Amino acid sequence: MLTSGADAPSAMCEFDVRGATDVTGFGLLGHKWELAQASKVTIEIDSARVPILPGALELAAEGVLTNGDRTNREYVGNDIDIPTHLSKELRSVLYDPQTAGGMLISIAPERAKALLTHLQQTYPDAA
Repeated sequence: MLTSGADAPSAMCEFDVRGATDVTGFGLLGHKWELAQASKVTIEIDSARVPILPGALELAAEGVLTNGDRTNREYVGNDIDIPTHLSKELRSVLYDPQTAGGMLISIAPERAKALLTHLQQTYPDAA
């Protein structure tokens, strides 16, 4: 992590964000599941747009996985539907807790683009 996350909280306040979590121990899918459960909604992720750390898919292909690959799958149970065309490696990366301090932010659709544009000024990889 070469970029401080200090600007994200002020941006979230400015854009009236009502829900957010840091993507850590439960991986992207575990935290997405928690937000969906708490909000009583379904969340869809476009996996092609998920920023993935360089080398992560290659390590997953070599079987270099953490226990989070297994325990996070168990944590969410059968509540997550992943299309069968996604590779085993990508599935593992989406469950894996090894992240770079990313935030999963929930915001009203009409404010999402403005927040993303604002965040990308400091965090070019924001998606």
